[in-house]
Amino acid sequence: MSWHYIARVWWEKNLQPRRSDTFKISKDPAFAAKAADVVGL
Repeated sequence: MSWHYIARVWWEKNLQPRRSDTFKISKDPAFAAKAADVVGL
């Protein structure tokens, strides 16, 4: 399946998976260091 097809289906069904009602913190022990690297960019 192409991303165009998936995007069209999402649009037709009014789905917005990029908008989430919750935020989940990773259980990765190195998450804090990785997040600091990303924020530092």
